[in-house]
Amino acid sequence: MRDTRWHQERSPWFVNGRPVPPILFDDRAGDHGWSAKYNGWIRYGSAKIVQALVSELLGSYAEPHEILVLTPFRAQRALIRAMFKHDSLRAVRISTVHRAQGTECSIVVFDPVNAGGTFLNCDDGKRLINVALSRAKAHAAVVVNRTDLNNRWLREMHARARERWHTASDFAKPFRVGMPAS
Repeated sequence: MRDTRWHQERSPWFVNGRPVPPILFDDRAGDHGWSAKYNGWIRYGSAKIVQALVSELLGSYAEPHEILVLTPFRAQRALIRAMFKHDSLRAVRISTVHRAQGTECSIVVFDPVNAGGTFLNCDDGKRLINVALSRAKAHAAVVVNRTDLNNRWLREMHARARERWHTASDFAKPFRVGMPAS
């Protein structure tokens, strides 16, 4: 309680004089699929959103060491790493949730890829989601699609986040990135 540095690292960031919500959802992720190239589950649409979000953060609000990108699937981690080979994106850490245990970062971007599937819809999945989101000191951004919100834990967090922070003044705007044309 007396550690001012600990509190400072976990306090909300302010953009244009307003606090950014601690947890934000971007629900434009698209569909997941099996990739022979990456030998696992990937979701190209969410990887593009993660890339755009991190690029926006690096250009305006954060340094590479303040951002951690997490996903439960090695194939998605490989896809995102391939997309992050340019400029300052190279310096951003990208990891699976399992390897990130014990790590903390100011901003965590979590891409569950297939949260509606059986892998993340059991007690172990709940723990994995908890590990992913609890790595964030100040803010977590979760990239989902409608199927991911079939996951009861993500659905509940999404509902609470929308109820609390999605207002007419749109506090989430700095994290709601525009997507380049494909």
